[in-house]
Amino acid sequence: MCRTTITEVFEFFDEPVLYSCRDERSQDYLVVLGRQSITTKTWFFAPMSRLRFHDALTGVLSLRDAFQKVEGGYIFLLDEDSRGFADHFEFIKSIDISENELPDEGESLDVHIEHEKPDVKTIARQHWRDILSFRFIPLKESREEISAATLGGFLSNLQACVDAIGQYILGNPTKAASIPRSVINKMELKAVAVFPSSFGMEIHAETASDVIGDSDISAAIEELVTLLQESGDQDRLTEHLKRLRGRFPTRYRNLLVGVQKNMKEVHLEWGSPNPEKGLVVKFTNEEAGRAADVIAKLTVGEPTEFIVIGRLTAGNIPGKTYAIFDEVEKKKYSGRVLDEARADMKGAELDSIYEATIRKIEEIQESTGEMVHKYPLVALRKPEDSVED
Repeated sequence: MCRTTITEVFEFFDEPVLYSCRDERSQDYLVVLGRQSITTKTWFFAPMSRLRFHDALTGVLSLRDAFQKVEGGYIFLLDEDSRGFADHFEFIKSIDISENELPDEGESLDVHIEHEKPDVKTIARQHWRDILSFRFIPLKESREEISAATLGGFLSNLQACVDAIGQYILGNPTKAASIPRSVINKMELKAVAVFPSSFGMEIHAETASDVIGDSDISAAIEELVTLLQESGDQDRLTEHLKRLRGRFPTRYRNLLVGVQKNMKEVHLEWGSPNPEKGLVVKFTNEEAGRAADVIAKLTVGEPTEFIVIGRLTAGNIPGKTYAIFDEVEKKKYSGRVLDEARADMKGAELDSIYEATIRKIEEIQESTGEMVHKYPLVALRKPEDSVED
């Protein structure tokens, strides 16, 4: 074992009995006095990675687990004689340490670690563009790391929301047609930095602001951040969603569902070159879940029924499915056959004209959060005075 230097003392009884140290290779250790007698003292040195050491210092990792569940499975045992000289040194399996030689169950450190906090207002003015600074506290991972899938999903949904708001600001929002490339180019966000203590990330607007500090993407960011701040107010949330309409409600719900499933909290600071703009917002997974439920109720309407006159192109009675082509609207409808329509389907002939009563159902897919429409068949009959081609 290399020579070590004490970096911080946590408990002291005539001498340090619980402390951290670092060796000549910059390896960090957490050290505890395990046992002592008149002639000897036994010390346990637990080597730790930077992230695990941070978790031990901040109380995420208990002291007992820090020594019993070492990353490599082994710790250093050092015996000292009564004069303080090393008498014996060996590697031992961490799981073999007696619990009587370790800190009590549940005991942990709580060291406040200062981190330089990014000043988003200053950064925004330096770069002359809008800045979003996020701090994520995941549900399961260490406070300094986050899964790639969780982070990627959040960033993708964030960009999708800004794009949808941008379409509202710059033109007519739609649910289906592609957002024009001219809008997407103006709404582009760039991830430019990460920082420690609760995984953090800095996002910059790609487009610079004008001489007074405004831009189209700044307006879109302001809409989104304000909405996040007011998501706990159902009336205000409803007003925003009805105004933004188009594809935004579904995209915003996707963002919220991702937070609900994967994050404990998200902290957001928005900085702008415009000194009159900027907000600080914190939202939890519970708040995100409640807002997502409100959006689902707003966007999912009551089932409605309508009549289509068209050509029956498919019918599967055992599988309870059908397909009909609307001769007027030139649109195909397909789906399952409801029980009340099964008798109608038994005598139906393919490629014949029928009057179909179809029910329109709006649902939000649990896996993706996307709105889907379903068209089950309620009734089928020959139209009166119909003339087949």
